[in-house]
Formats: sequence, structure tokens, C-alpha cells
Amino acid sequence: MEQKLFPIHLACGDDEMRPNLLLVKIDNNIAMATNGHLLVKINLLETSLLTTEDLKILNGKCIHKEIWKEIHKCDVLEINDKQIDCFKNGVKKTFYFAEPNGEFFNINSIVEEIKSAGEEAKRLMTYNPKMIEILHKIFQCETLHFSFSPGNKGTVVFPATEGMFAILMPMESMTVNRYIFI
Repeated sequence: MEQKLFPIHLACGDDEMRPNLLLVKIDNNIAMATNGHLLVKINLLETSLLTTEDLKILNGKCIHKEIWKEIHKCDVLEINDKQIDCFKNGVKKTFYFAEPNGEFFNINSIVEEIKSAGEEAKRLMTYNPKMIEILHKIFQCETLHFSFSPGNKGTVVFPATEGMFAILMPMESMTVNRYIFI
């Protein structure tokens, strides 16, 4: 099977002291990753060429970001209970699943809180452009849509295609006002 996976590993953290942020968690066909400021969820059933059998095997598994970095570019993936075999340019590599350190954090509670908060118009929002660039690379599209939540709980960001979204944390800036000149 030819493979197409989005580079969700880019949303993972890089802090070795917080090892769960280095993992992509797959639960109910949804790949999830976060670095603490950015949270991305991708529905693999809608966005990948993985079979329902592959998705069943992946359910509940964690994949280290360095492994996802390799497998998302593979020509062919073979998934079984203990490993992922990746074929690229005729070369086979075998990767093993990761184990979270303790309990994996509950990403869905964050999403539910933002979903139930609803939407709100905003006058001024501040974001880290690095996080927006990461989303641009993950979603692989030219246009991103932003939906603002009350109380700066997080901004829902999504591409025009269905099956994936992110929650981006705004940065507070109390002293900044509009800067315009003619």
C-alpha cells in the first residue's frame, strides 16, 4: 500500500524532561501531538491510506516523533502488533512503538473545553509565527482558518480540507496596540 501521512511529528515537543510530548498518540483513528503550546489532531481514517486493519492495530499506540518523521515519508508501511516496517526506495527499516511515561495526558479534555466555550470575535490576537509555520507544514495547505474562543482558551486552526485541526495557544500582550502609519 502506498503511504500518505501528514507530518504531525512537527507538533511534538523537544523537551527530554517531558517525554510524552515527544510522542504521537493514536486513539480511535486519531493521531494527536502537542508541544504544550500547539495541539494537533488528524483523523487518519479520513486523511491517510491506512487500512481499517492497520488503524485497529495502531489504536492506543504511541509513536516517537523521530519514528513518525521516518514513516510519514515511506513508500509502503506494514503495521503489526509489535512494529512498523517502513519501505523506502527498496530499503526496509523496522520501527517499534513507544511507551508513554506514566499516564498520557488527556488531550480530549482540552478540546472539549474549547468546543464548549464556543466562538468569540477578537480585536487583537498575538501568536508565535513559528507555531503558524509548523501548522502550515503539517496541514500542507496555503490557507489556514482561525476560530477564536472566549477567554483566550485557545484558537482552533484548520485547513480547508476536512479531517484535521489544531488548537493554538495565543500569547498575552497587554501593552501592544495597533501599529499603523501612512
